[in-house]
Amino acid sequence: MNKRSLRSFAFGLFASSSIIGAYTVYNHAETSAEPDKKITTEQAEKVLSAAGYTTVANEDYEELVAAKEEEDKAAQQAEADKKAAQQEVPKKEENEPVTYKLKIKSGMSPGEIADTLAKEKIIKDKEEFEAFLIDNDYHTKVQVGSFRVYSDMSFREIAEKITK
Repeated sequence: MNKRSLRSFAFGLFASSSIIGAYTVYNHAETSAEPDKKITTEQAEKVLSAAGYTTVANEDYEELVAAKEEEDKAAQQAEADKKAAQQEVPKKEENEPVTYKLKIKSGMSPGEIADTLAKEKIIKDKEEFEAFLIDNDYHTKVQVGSFRVYSDMSFREIAEKITK
């Protein structure tokens, strides 16, 4: 390496370190020249109201939350009262027999018939009725059609009615 190359290299180092130093000093001076920006409550309220928000004090917020909870409880109570009123619909007397028009379609199994009768409160135990039909060979004689059945009928009466 000759003298000239060495001087050029040294000048390059000096120039680059000068540029980096100037940038650091300038950038640091620029950030420190800005004062700490602190926003006031009034400024925050203006910004929020301009954006469509509403500000509320903590005490007012807590009162609103408490009022909302009371309103929700009242709505739940009203809903429960409404359900209770619906359940208090005048029920049929316990001794009054239930009437149902049973429609038997082609291909219905004894289980489907027993299930329908149990759903309509004509019989109490669908498995027992299905077993009765099968044990007494009524399941092979069931006729297609509509039959009026009552809850006070015995299994035998119902079976004879639907097999005629």
